[in-house]
Amino acid sequence: MYLDSLSLCVDAGKCTACGACVMECVNHVLEQNPETGRPQVANGGEARCIHCAHCMMACPAGALSIDNLKQEAFSADVPPANYKSVLELVKRRRSVRHYLQKNVERAVLDELLTDMRYTPTGVNFGKLHFTVIDDIEVMNKFRYDFYSAFRKRTAGGSNLLTEALAWSEAFFEHDDDPVFRTAPHLIVASHANGAFCGHDDCVIALSYFELLANAHGLGTVWFGRLMTIFARFMPELVEALKIPDGYKPGYAMLFGYPDTNFHSCVERAIPEVDRPKEIIVPE
Repeated sequence: MYLDSLSLCVDAGKCTACGACVMECVNHVLEQNPETGRPQVANGGEARCIHCAHCMMACPAGALSIDNLKQEAFSADVPPANYKSVLELVKRRRSVRHYLQKNVERAVLDELLTDMRYTPTGVNFGKLHFTVIDDIEVMNKFRYDFYSAFRKRTAGGSNLLTEALAWSEAFFEHDDDPVFRTAPHLIVASHANGAFCGHDDCVIALSYFELLANAHGLGTVWFGRLMTIFARFMPELVEALKIPDGYKPGYAMLFGYPDTNFHSCVERAIPEVDRPKEIIVPE
């Protein structure tokens, strides 16, 4: 379930033997050397390490590194987000179904994709892969080719999805596409085979992407239909989208500059919450 190895590096000149790294490690991977006080891997610790890097982030002296990772300081000139600003971002997020026909600037997209490195994965497995169509001409050709191939693939068949896509294709021929939403861009998150919770990792990653994209003035919409098509009708799209061997698509999202304005959000019902006073676990 965890990674196969653990590399620990301690800078003896910086380490103050404070023990903060050992105290932070919930799996007791580290222990303090009885002679120097510096951290070392405890017996069997390699197998218990979930590679969260909390030990090195808890080190006030920056003396510790695992897996050859480097510490990155928090931005001193950017205050931590407060609750109201984060809530406002969440409230303003909407599924966008009308897009401007223009490319997102490469610098904006590169920043978004670079910052996707901060998304969490189960047991810190990482190994996510992102396939991005970043050019509207490529996207339009993909849409046209998709409809053409799908029409041939499902000729004579009948089910809810093929009927829905046939209905969508009729709109598409009149420049109104309720499947791809005329979005200029597509991102597909894929996970490595053997990931502990790969599908969930992909959904979480795209949730982060969605909020970061919205903070950049972009719109997004989840693209679940593509995942159904991957699984049931056109598995060769995995190869066409250059998803590498050893990876499986987890989820997809359309995005671009929105061609719509929202002036308010909908007041949603407060979810039901249980607060049990006692939980009896069945034997």
